[in-house]
Amino acid sequence: RSNFGYSIGLHRNHKRKPNKATTAPPPTPPPTQQTHKMNQGTESSAPSSSPSPHFRSMSMLKHEPSLMVGQEPREDTKKTEPKAATTEPEASTGERQHLSSSSSWSHPRLTVLGLYYPLGPCQTRLPKSDLYPVLERLAHVFCTLSLHTQYQNSPISATCTSMDQVSLEVSLFEARDDSGQIILEIARRQGDSYLFHQYSRQIMAVATNYHSEAAASKGSPWNVHNLHLVDSVVTTQTTDDYPLAEALESVWSMLRGDRHDARKLALEALVHMTDPNKCGWSTAQAFCQSLLRPQDGIEEQLSRRILAYATMTSFSSQENEFIFLSGDEAYLGLRIVSQALQMAAQAKTMDVQSFLQGSDLVDCLMDHVSRVQTQPHHAFFAVQSLAAICDCVPALRSRVRVAHCLQEAQLVGESSHLALATVSEKLLVTLQA
Repeated sequence: RSNFGYSIGLHRNHKRKPNKATTAPPPTPPPTQQTHKMNQGTESSAPSSSPSPHFRSMSMLKHEPSLMVGQEPREDTKKTEPKAATTEPEASTGERQHLSSSSSWSHPRLTVLGLYYPLGPCQTRLPKSDLYPVLERLAHVFCTLSLHTQYQNSPISATCTSMDQVSLEVSLFEARDDSGQIILEIARRQGDSYLFHQYSRQIMAVATNYHSEAAASKGSPWNVHNLHLVDSVVTTQTTDDYPLAEALESVWSMLRGDRHDARKLALEALVHMTDPNKCGWSTAQAFCQSLLRPQDGIEEQLSRRILAYATMTSFSSQENEFIFLSGDEAYLGLRIVSQALQMAAQAKTMDVQSFLQGSDLVDCLMDHVSRVQTQPHHAFFAVQSLAAICDCVPALRSRVRVAHCLQEAQLVGESSHLALATVSEKLLVTLQA
């Protein structure tokens, strides 16, 4: 035994030099079930030098659903996101060309309704195959109702603003439960709820092709079928004289303050006071007379303030602090001046020379018309004011005739604003006569 153990020790201590011709050792075979059980005991007993494993919940491996409809997937989720989230219905080449030429949606992409998107009560379902005809009818009714519309291709939506300062959003989605249907939703964003329902009923009726011609002929007073109410004022008489001085004093007390909501309420009251369809012919004529030819101190201050709103110039308050106008105040001031000048053109008894002297009202109105691409409603009331001024003071027609912005306003109106196109064409015909 001693000799055998001595030989074994020599064999272990002997260091052999590696042979260069030998190949790499073969890979160790995978452990069997027995060796795996045996290794479990050794691993539990022997300490491990490797760091402890990090445990991760299975919920972290799943991506959270997007709360934004039509949002682009992240870089790490683009490979796992299905392509069915944004679908585009098949349409013929002629149908696509016809849509692109008559609508402002360039390349609409229909998106699936979001999981957490809150659908409003004003909605309906349509066949997905009718997407392009529906978009064409929507663009047509937007133009007929003279809505200032901003289009978005994905998700398909349109933000519309009326001349009554009613803001609404029209959206189209693919139904989540049925890929062959689309959902049309109309939601109010700002403005009077009663006027919103008038607009939404007309838009919904035209989109569903339910008596399209009859639906566009009623509702808003600004569509093409009711434009005669804007040009020819209804001559109705009132039975009792309204206390003019008290009403102007109340309006001036709100208008001279520094609160925006009070000033806007005063301007909205003046809009109704100068509209003969709201308060009658004699009452509107009295209020317009006080603005165009003021007699006392309150009327003078009120007239200058309204003119400042229409010309978008800053003015100083009682504390000698300059008050900068907001978009709503400038718009309402321009609308009041337009209605007052139209009353003067219809009555033929008001002198607007003193109102125009000492102010650059004509230049400011033409400046409003030049911004027709971004503010078509302002351009509409500016063109109406210029037409009334040309009727009251024919000597100013040569000054208005040289402005090239009227032709641009007519082109913009023919494509997206029917009321603007009508009044621009009428003014151009008057200037050429």
